Amino acid sequence: MQSILVTKQVCGYWQLFGNYVGYGKLPCIVLIYALYMVTKRSINPMRGIAVEELGNTRRMLVQYKKAIAGLPVGALIAKRIKGHIYYYLEYREGGRYRFKYMGKVLPSEVARYGENKRLRAKYRNLLASLRVQEKFLRKVLNERGK
Repeated sequence: MQSILVTKQVCGYWQLFGNYVGYGKLPCIVLIYALYMVTKRSINPMRGIAVEELGNTRRMLVQYKKAIAGLPVGALIAKRIKGHIYYYLEYREGGRYRFKYMGKVLPSEVARYGENKRLRAKYRNLLASLRVQEKFLRKVLNERGK
């Protein structure tokens, strides 16, 4: 009885393979093997979507890394010393924070540094979510650290 159910289930999928194979009717075992290959190989449509999404994720990771590298390093810090405001560029060098005196800074430049700081934070958050997505897709596709 079970072989009849398998045959009916397999024959329900026969329309997918009939034109490709070119034979009238294949024995049941060949159809079962063909279905197995569809679910395990890249012919599976869901696997193809996951592979495509993994490629998109990796491409976006590279783009966001380039965008972060293109932004100026550091952040503009305003310090009030004896009633006067002094601007310093704060950045990391060798694991330590460094401060570089910037002198008089125009308000437009202060706004530009603020915008760059906001963009850097946005890109880092996007990178974090893309890394989680990449890890999930690699797990779905049974890839290891590729």
